Amino acid sequence: IFRSGLKDAGVSPADSLYVGDHLRHDVEGAKIAGMIPLLIDRSDRHVDEKEMVRISDLREIFNFV
Repeated sequence: IFRSGLKDAGVSPADSLYVGDHLRHDVEGAKIAGMIPLLIDRSDRHVDEKEMVRISDLREIFNFV
């Protein structure tokens, strides 16, 4: 689904961010597709996940574009 969305948007994976709240479905799927994943973690449930970028508010996306 990630690659299909990229193709439809005409965007390369390396030039895209994917924001999701599920580690396996969102973050891992985006990584596999070559996208830059951001985990939105509003309640700090994933503070131990050091190998991914976590944000707590969607406004933080602007720090990555």
